Amino acid sequence: MNALHKERMFRTEITWKIAEIEDKQCKPCEHSGKSDHIGPYCKNCPVGQKLQSLGKLLTQKTQELREKRNTKPKDPELTKELYLQYKKSKLTDQEVADKYKITIHSIKHKKRKWGLIKTWRPSRENKQSQS
Repeated sequence: MNALHKERMFRTEITWKIAEIEDKQCKPCEHSGKSDHIGPYCKNCPVGQKLQSLGKLLTQKTQELREKRNTKPKDPELTKELYLQYKKSKLTDQEVADKYKITIHSIKHKKRKWGLIKTWRPSRENKQSQS
């Protein structure tokens, strides 16, 4: 199980705990004064305080996960020149795709964009014969 999967499971568990507390424990009580009311939870209510701490933890973990995604170092972009060098080195398209962590379809798309393979289009003769 990788770290990303563990993070997601942890956040899911927190979400389930919040829902369970809301369903089983959170109801109108003596702590629900209008001046102390923050959102749906009360400052002075022990249940509300527990919900607020779980909510803060969930927010913190979500923010940490976003920061991890955004700080991931970018791999160098595959250029036409690099691709041609790899082909001279006898690498297959799949090996190039694996090296750059992209799909074989992305390689084909890039090759079309670079003019290395042509996009098939029916000729006028084919269109007329189909009519």
